[in-house]
Amino acid sequence: MAGAEDFRNGLKNEIAGIYIINDETIAITLRRPFPAFEDYLAEPGGYIIPKPGNISTGTNVIGVGPYRMKWSDPSGLVLEPSNPGSPDAFLDSLRFVHYTNTEEAGLAFELGKLDLITLLGEPPPKFIARGNYSSQNSITDTYVILGLNNQHGFQAGQDFGRAMSFLLDRGSIIRAILGGSAAQPTIKLSESMSFPLYDPFMPDSAAYYLDKVISSTKTLTLYVDSSYSILGKVARYLEGQLQNRGFKIIEKKINLGLPVVPRTLNDIDLYLTTYIPVSNNTDCMFYPLLSSALSGETNFLHYDDEATQVFLDNLRSEIDPDRRLSIASGLAQSIAFSPPVVFLYQPHLSIFAKADISGIVGERSGYLDLRSVFIEVER
Repeated sequence: MAGAEDFRNGLKNEIAGIYIINDETIAITLRRPFPAFEDYLAEPGGYIIPKPGNISTGTNVIGVGPYRMKWSDPSGLVLEPSNPGSPDAFLDSLRFVHYTNTEEAGLAFELGKLDLITLLGEPPPKFIARGNYSSQNSITDTYVILGLNNQHGFQAGQDFGRAMSFLLDRGSIIRAILGGSAAQPTIKLSESMSFPLYDPFMPDSAAYYLDKVISSTKTLTLYVDSSYSILGKVARYLEGQLQNRGFKIIEKKINLGLPVVPRTLNDIDLYLTTYIPVSNNTDCMFYPLLSSALSGETNFLHYDDEATQVFLDNLRSEIDPDRRLSIASGLAQSIAFSPPVVFLYQPHLSIFAKADISGIVGERSGYLDLRSVFIEVER
């Protein structure tokens, strides 16, 4: 659990206690009401069940969903209604199967072994048959990020982060690798204001910072999140750019959604993964990624920057909406200038479903809302 080690060591933390109730449930006690942190714990893909009698203002503390896990293994999982008599559960069960190759998933779809395919930032499979399915494609508030180990000397002063911002041609990644299934990254500060998090492709500026970095290290270890197979192709592009500059890259695939053993943290120089903030909440946009209160546990590596922390502290304490927006804008500009992480792109969510399946809703979080899904039957 992110932050548990700091709590045990008596350091500053938002978590006051963690209690294991049974094999399926843990209870987390916070030091004070903190809706942004509650939203972060829940995230769009999860649920928090508030303690009876307690009222939370967190936007994503929405209680338990209509399904519970029945069975799982590394290849997939099966869900069944948490309340079989609930009128909200239109399907009697859901079975999720994990594919590492989209073409294999597309073939299984055409053979009738799959009813639904979801892709996050990946080109669609080449279907043979046409017209027997529906498709949706939508933008998301999900980000693919290149994280940097700020405890390693090569990242002193965020020089490496600046270099990567200039070196990586995001447009090429989106066109050549992702087949156009992504967008340039922006931080959405409000319904009417967004801030771009990308710089123009500037090889000369990248060379200036990389020359400073390569004097301290020439070998970099890149951890790639194995949960998303498309990230392997993005990693090839990153490695090629760095190798052309004289670096040796050691790539390791790991499920970054699982707990990382302490010795692994020392090995990581860079990591490539997906980051999903809580939509329309500026606290949650920045807090999990940068907060020193969690000692960097939320992005696996310690990040400590006094200027950025001032922004975060002011953002948490400010009540006036206009001032909060101004603080968030300043923080976004700070990230763009001295990036502790590099926001690469925002993947699109693509959904392919059999023609007789209705009620699917794609969320900006990159997840599916399956609570109203049903199969149409011929009359």
